[in-house]
Amino acid sequence: MKTVWLLGMHDLSNYGDALFPYIFKRHIDSTDSLLKCVSLTGQKSIFSDAWPSISLEHFQRCVQCNDIVVLLGGNMIFDIPFGFVESKKSPYPHNCIGSDFWLKGLKIAVEKQCRIIINSVGAFAPLKRNTLKRWDQLKNKIDYVSWRDLSTWRIMGSDQNQFIVPDTALHRDHSSLFHDNKVSEAEGKILLNIRPRSLFGFNLSDIASTLADLAQRWSLPIVAHANSESHTDLIACKQLSAHAPVPFELEVAPSIQQSFNSIQKAKLVITSSMHTYVTKASVGGDVILITKPRYNKFKAVTAAMHSQGFVTESWQHLHDIENHDPRTFAVLGSESTSILDLHWQKVKRIIFG
Repeated sequence: MKTVWLLGMHDLSNYGDALFPYIFKRHIDSTDSLLKCVSLTGQKSIFSDAWPSISLEHFQRCVQCNDIVVLLGGNMIFDIPFGFVESKKSPYPHNCIGSDFWLKGLKIAVEKQCRIIINSVGAFAPLKRNTLKRWDQLKNKIDYVSWRDLSTWRIMGSDQNQFIVPDTALHRDHSSLFHDNKVSEAEGKILLNIRPRSLFGFNLSDIASTLADLAQRWSLPIVAHANSESHTDLIACKQLSAHAPVPFELEVAPSIQQSFNSIQKAKLVITSSMHTYVTKASVGGDVILITKPRYNKFKAVTAAMHSQGFVTESWQHLHDIENHDPRTFAVLGSESTSILDLHWQKVKRIIFG
C-alpha cells in the first residue's frame, strides 16, 4: 500500500485548509493508498471532523523512499513569518517563516527519494532571492507542479513545464464531498462570513446598516457564520452584530461538514473568505464576495467562474443589490472543471502508475 503524505496547514482552525484533505480523498480514493496529513506543528484543529496531522519533524522520521509527498493546497508558498494568522492562538512559533514548512518539506521528500506533487498551491507575495535559489535546486526533482494562479507561476519562475490549475475546491462534484451529506433545499437565511481584514477602513455602523437594509429587501434574517478561528472571523461577526439595528444570530461552525452544509443551504452568502465563496459558487447559488484586501487569489478564483456572482471591494455597493438580483448568481465555468479533471488524472498517474 502506498503512503501519500499531504503537507498542508492542518494545524490551523481554518475552513479552507481543513477542506483540502476531503477534496483530495474525494478524487484519489483508493484502497491501495494510505493518506496521512502533515503540518508544521502537528497541533489539532478545533473542528471535530478535521483530519489529524503529524509535525514536519515527525514526518521526517517516518517518510520512506518511494512514498508520495503532496503540497496540498492554499497559500502555502511564502518565506515571511506567519503574520497572516490573526488569532492569538496561532500554533506557529514567533521565529518561524513559511519556507520552514513547504521548502523544508520538499527538501526532505527529495532526500528520501519520494515522488512529489505540488497540488495547485498559491503564493501571496514575491519570494526572497535565497528562497528562489533553494527552490531552483529542487524543482526539477518534482514529478508534477501546478500553481493555482498566474501570479504564483510568475513568482516561481514562469517555467513552461509547470501548470496553472484552478483551486482544487472549484469542482461541481463537491456537492457530495461528505458521504452522509444531506444538503437539500435552500434555507431562508443570509449567511454572513467575514474576516476582520475586510472591515478595515470602513465604518462598522455603516456596514451593519447596509446589511440590515439588504436583509429587509430580501426578507431574510442574517446569520453571522464563523468558520475560521485562525482569521478571527467570530470577532468580525460580533463587531458587526453590535452595530446592527437588530443583532445577528451568531453561528460558530463545530465541524467542517456543518460549515459546508450551512454555506450551501443559505439563500444568499456574503463573504470575504475565498473558500466560503467557492463552496457556494461551485454548485451554483447567490453569493456576494468582498475582495478586500485585493488578493491575487480572488482574481484567479472569480476568473474560473462562468458567472462570478456579485464581486466588489466596497460594502457601499451592496446598496444596489435587490431581491433576486441576477448579478448575485454564481455558476462555475465548464473549462475549470475540465482543467481540474485533467489535473486529477495526472495526480493519479503519479500515485498509482
